Amino acid sequence: MWRKASWRALWRRDFSQFAPGYTLITPKSLNSILKVESVKNKSADEVTFIWNQYHIGRGHVSAVMSTDFFKRFQERARECPNFVLPLRKPKGYISFFLQAQMPFLLLTSLEDYKLKGSNAAPYLTIAHYTDFADSKGIVLVRGDIVFPSQLSDDEGNSLLKYAHSFYIRDDRYLLVKAFTHNSEDFNFKDVVRELDYDYV
Repeated sequence: MWRKASWRALWRRDFSQFAPGYTLITPKSLNSILKVESVKNKSADEVTFIWNQYHIGRGHVSAVMSTDFFKRFQERARECPNFVLPLRKPKGYISFFLQAQMPFLLLTSLEDYKLKGSNAAPYLTIAHYTDFADSKGIVLVRGDIVFPSQLSDDEGNSLLKYAHSFYIRDDRYLLVKAFTHNSEDFNFKDVVRELDYDYV
């Protein structure tokens, strides 16, 4: 399943055509989620706490990034907009295909993509809100789970964390670059091996 030959065959399909057949759910404005006026005088730590507390148990996931990390993430996501991420399940892993359309990310199962191509719907959509990037040095992140029956909040949170880590961490970004620019040398087992450290 993870042999290099299988990735070469998969890459014959045009990954850049993943999303055009799917109309992204229009993301909510930040003000429709959080009363921006009510927190504009609060510290970055206070806004972070409020943001993360609000999303607990709501079928959404959240994170907060520093502006510097977001700039690095955004630059790299534009350079390498596609990647694959494994998610541990009780009986092994399910693979997800990621497409960055900054400031948004779409993640769907790789099997769905192989079957449906551009008509495959994302399981998770992620939006990055930069409203406080300059004033507080933070970017608010919200993930919407499209198929709660297929993806739990904890699993959605893991995918969000993994997506960011592979673009922000220099060592992991080498795998993203290999996937995008040198697929013949890309080995999915290397990605799984990286994430196994997070599971320990």
